[in-house]
Amino acid sequence: MATVRIFHARLAFQTNRMANRFVNRVLDEMLVESKAIAAIGPYTRGNLARSLRKVGPNAVGTLIQGQITTHLSYAKAVESGAKIHNIFPRGAPHVYRFGKVRRPALKFEWHGRTVYANQIPMAASTIAISHPGQKAKHYLLTPLKHAAVRHRLRIVVYEI
Repeated sequence: MATVRIFHARLAFQTNRMANRFVNRVLDEMLVESKAIAAIGPYTRGNLARSLRKVGPNAVGTLIQGQITTHLSYAKAVESGAKIHNIFPRGAPHVYRFGKVRRPALKFEWHGRTVYANQIPMAASTIAISHPGQKAKHYLLTPLKHAAVRHRLRIVVYEI
C-alpha cells in the first residue's frame, strides 16, 4: 500500500512560481510584438513603441497578473481607432475662432510645412473638414491573440 502526502504550502509556492514565470514569458513576447506593431505605419515616429513598458507579473491573491502600459495620452486612440472629430487647442475647447490665428493655437506639420491654426477645421468654408479619424492599429490586442494561440490560452477582452 502506498501513502501520498501533499504539502499544500509547498505546492502553492511551486505553482505560484511556475505561473509567475509563465506570465513573465507571455508578457515579454507581447511587449516585443507590441513594440514592432506600434513602430510601423504612417505618421509614426516611434514614440509610442519606445514608451511601452511591462509591469509585473504581480501576485494578487491567487492571481498572477501583468500589464503592457504606456504614459502617452493618445495610446488608446491608436489601439482602438478614432472617429472623425474637430480639434481645438487646450486653452479654447469647443470655441470656433475664424480669421487671424491667435493664442492659444494648434501647431502641427502638414505635407512638410509647419502650420498654425485656431482649430481644425481652419476656416468657415471648411467646417465639414475635420480630423479624418484613424483606423485601429491593435498594437496590444494582436500580440495578446497571438500569445493566446501559441500558449493555448482562452482570452476575454473587455473595452474599458
